[in-house]
Amino acid sequence: MSNTARASGELIREVRRILSALPDGRRATGEWLASKINADTPLVADVDLVNAALIYNQGKGLVTYQHNEEMAVDEWSLTERGRKHEGLA
Repeated sequence: MSNTARASGELIREVRRILSALPDGRRATGEWLASKINADTPLVADVDLVNAALIYNQGKGLVTYQHNEEMAVDEWSLTERGRKHEGLA
């Protein structure tokens, strides 16, 4: 991740919104999230910005990841706290 990547509040919220729409047990990669944001919203996001948004949300305890060894990628999802924050729990 670029040291200069800074996610906007709008992108930080959009990452959580997209993760909240995933079925239970599903996770998303940063690349997939960037692609989804660029396709579905007026925001322009690259993987570095999405990763910055994920790290910010992780620092607040709202998202977590599991490393997929087979695919060599991190897969992100909302935490229980994140689900409550998004009004899902």
